[in-house]
Amino acid sequence: MSNRISCDKCNKTFTRKDSLNRHINSVHKSETAYFCSLCDFTTSRKDNLSRHIRQVHEQQRMFKCNYCGEEFQQQSHLSRHLDSIHNKSTSFECPQCFASFKRKDSLQRHIRGVHQNIRPHICTICNEAFKLSHHLKDHMRLIHSMEED
Repeated sequence: MSNRISCDKCNKTFTRKDSLNRHINSVHKSETAYFCSLCDFTTSRKDNLSRHIRQVHEQQRMFKCNYCGEEFQQQSHLSRHLDSIHNKSTSFECPQCFASFKRKDSLQRHIRGVHQNIRPHICTICNEAFKLSHHLKDHMRLIHSMEED
């Protein structure tokens, strides 16, 4: 697949060495210089603290979709939205049945549920298994007359 570099401390992966180094310096470096006054978040970079406050505490959504106006906290979330909602091309094709998906995680969910028949969501009352969590929630509500947490 791709040549990804793993962080030795938390196993997060990166495609570039400078991204890994920036991660190590901002997350794992022992001397943190910036502390959030509203929670226990700490970082060695001032820009990380500013972004944390904007996104977590002020819940600012600075990235707006030009098509539908939906707003996002991070550029990566806007990019994912554009690819999955507004980009009409599909780029991930199932090698077994040639169904195609806009997102890689959708293809992986398809393969697990359709071709591997993996059913990870188990009813704690009757042990019936479901491919998707919302199917289990529907089952709990309809069959056992209860809402699941």
